[in-house]
Amino acid sequence: MSTSKVSATTEVMNPDISRERRGSQCIPRDLTILLLGGLQKYQRKKLVESVISAEPLFDESDRDYRTDPERYDIAVRRAIQWQRMREENNLNQDDDILWLQSVFTNDIAFAIHGAMFVPTIRRLANEEQLLKWLPLAENCQIIGAYAQTELGHGSFLNGLETTATFDRDRQEFVLNTPSLSSMKWWPGGLGVTVNHTVIIAQLIINGQRCGTQAFLLQIRDMRTHKPMPGCEQGDIGPKWGGNGSNNGYLRLDHVRIPRENMLMKYMEVTPDGQLISRGNPKLLYGSMILMRTNIVMGTATNLAKAITIAIRYSSVRKQGVIEASDGEVPVLDYQSQQDLLFPLLASTYCFFFVYQELRMIYDKSELLIQKGEFSQLPELHSLSCALKAYCSDYMIGGVSDCIYACGGHGYLMSSCLPWMYNRFAALPAVEGTTQLMFQQTARALIKSLNSPPRNKRSTTDYLHAEVSSSWCVPYRDHVRNPARLVEAFQHRAQRLVFEAADKLKSLEQGGLSRARAWNQNQANLIAAAKAHAELYCVEIFCGRVSSHIFIAQAKAVASIDALRRLCYLHALSLIRSNSGEFLLDGFISRQQMSWVNEEYFSLLSEIRPDAVVLVDAFDFSDATLHSTIGCYDGRAYERLYESTKHVPRNQKPVHDVFHKYLQPFLGRQSRL
Repeated sequence: MSTSKVSATTEVMNPDISRERRGSQCIPRDLTILLLGGLQKYQRKKLVESVISAEPLFDESDRDYRTDPERYDIAVRRAIQWQRMREENNLNQDDDILWLQSVFTNDIAFAIHGAMFVPTIRRLANEEQLLKWLPLAENCQIIGAYAQTELGHGSFLNGLETTATFDRDRQEFVLNTPSLSSMKWWPGGLGVTVNHTVIIAQLIINGQRCGTQAFLLQIRDMRTHKPMPGCEQGDIGPKWGGNGSNNGYLRLDHVRIPRENMLMKYMEVTPDGQLISRGNPKLLYGSMILMRTNIVMGTATNLAKAITIAIRYSSVRKQGVIEASDGEVPVLDYQSQQDLLFPLLASTYCFFFVYQELRMIYDKSELLIQKGEFSQLPELHSLSCALKAYCSDYMIGGVSDCIYACGGHGYLMSSCLPWMYNRFAALPAVEGTTQLMFQQTARALIKSLNSPPRNKRSTTDYLHAEVSSSWCVPYRDHVRNPARLVEAFQHRAQRLVFEAADKLKSLEQGGLSRARAWNQNQANLIAAAKAHAELYCVEIFCGRVSSHIFIAQAKAVASIDALRRLCYLHALSLIRSNSGEFLLDGFISRQQMSWVNEEYFSLLSEIRPDAVVLVDAFDFSDATLHSTIGCYDGRAYERLYESTKHVPRNQKPVHDVFHKYLQPFLGRQSRL
C-alpha cells in the first residue's frame, strides 16, 4: 500500500526525527510486545499486516476523493477479498479481525458479520442449530447482521417494539414491526449487503410478553438477493463517517419463521409453547459485551494512531525560539505542547493494558458460561459498559486535541487526523451512549454497595474497604508511589458512590419513586460510574508497572522507567483534571495538590526525550497511518507538497471553471 501517493523516499530521514530516536534508550519492539499482550500476538498482528499490505485492493491512496458509491463498492470488494485472504492464510483466530482493524483504518462492508453475527450464533445456538448454521456463517455462505436497535429504541431492550409471536398450531414465530418506531434502524450491513440477520424481538406466547430473545431471519433471496416476502429494507443514508458500512433499516410485516429459528441454547420455546430457561437472561447481552470489549481495544488503537501523528509532527515542526541563541525549536519542546499531548500518550498506553485485562476477564467468563456458571456475567457487563463509555469518550476528545496540536496542517485530510475524527466520532454512541453505559455501571455499583462483600475478588471491593480519610503522602516524591495513587482514586470513587447512594435514598424518603429518584440523581450516578472507570484504569496501569513479571518483560531499564513515568503522568493528569473532587472533603491537602502539579510538570520534561520512540512502539506502518505529517521518516513538508500533485483540481494547469465561469465574468468586467 502506498501512503497518500507520496513519492518522498523513506531512505532519507529528517535529521530532527533521527536525533529524537538516538536520544532515547527505550527499545520500541519490547514495548510493542507488551502493548499487544505478548510475542505471539505481536507476530499475529505482523502476519495480518503483511497480508493486507501485499493486497492492492487495500491501497488507500485515493481515499479522500472517492464518491459515496465508490466507497461502498470498494468496501464490499474488500470484505470479499478479506474472506479469501483469511482462508488462504489461515487467519481464523478470533483476534484476527482486531488486527485487521489495527492495521487498516477504513470500512469493510460486512465487518459486523464477523464481529457480532457469527459470535451470536456461536454463543446462543444449541447443538443442532450450530451444526446447521455455524459452518454457513463462518464460511460466508450466508452473510448476516445483528438487528437490535430500532428507529425509536436503542440499548433499552425492554422497550423494543419488534415482536415475535409464537403460533403453536403452525410451529412458527411471526415477526412483526407494528409501528414506524419499531423498524430496525442502524445495523451495519443490513441495508443492501447481507442476506440474513440475527433479530432481537419481544417474545410473545399466548398473548404474554416473555422478554427479548434472538431469532435468525433470512431477509433476502439467496439467488436473486431480492427482499424476502414481508421484508422491506434499505440504507439509512449518509452519515458523519463510516459510509462504506451500509447501515440499514428493516420493516417486517408478519414474517413467519420456523420455531427452530429462535436461538435456543439458553432459552427454548417447546412445541407446546412452554418457555424453558437454562441460564442467566443477561446472556442475550453477550454479543454486545464482546463488542464493547473490542471497542476498548479500538479506542486504544485509534488514539495511538492520532498521538503518533501528532508527536512525530511536533518533533519536526519548528516554530519560534526559547533562547535566541538556540534558534528555532521543535514545538514539542514547548511545555504547553507537552501538556496537551503527553497525557494522551500516557492514557493510550493505559488503555492497551486495560483492554488486555478486560479481555482476560471476558475469556474467563466465557469458559465459565460454557460450564453453566454465570456468576461473573453481571460484573463483566458493568465493567465493559464503564470502560466502553470512558475510553471511547476520551479517545474522540484526544483525536480532536491532536488535530489542534498540529496547527493548520492538522486540519488537512492528508494528515489523516480529521478523517480519523469523522470515522470514529460515533464510537461514544455505538452499542450504547456514554451516559447510558455509565448508568448501567452505576446500577451495579449501588447494588454492590447494598450487598454483603463477596469472597471472590471483585472490581468493587473498595466499596466495602476501609479507605483513609487523608492522603498518606508526607513528602513530594511519595506522589509517584503507585499504591498511594491507587489509594487516592479509591477514596474518590468510594465517596462519589456513597454520595450518589445517599442522595438516591434521600429522594426516595422524600416521596419520589425509585425511577424518579434515579432520574433526579443521574448526574451524581454518572460521575460515580466515571470515577469507578478511572479507578480501574489507574489500578491496572499501576499494577503493571509494579509487577515483577511485567518489569522482566519490559527488559530494558530505560523502557521500564519510561512506562512508570507514563503511569504516574496518567494518574496525576486525572487528579489535576478533577482536582475539586479530591480537594472537596480534604482528602488531598493544598500542599499535596501543589506537589501533584510540580511532579506532573517534572514528568512532562522527563518524558520528552523518549516521546518519539514511545509512539514508534505503537508499531504503525506508514500505510496504516496514511498521514503526510506523521510518517516514520519525519519528512512532513516534502510529503505535504508531493500530496498536492495528486489533488484532482491540480491535474490541469487551467481549471475548467476558468473557461466556464471566470473568463466570461472577467471579460464582462473589462467592458465596463
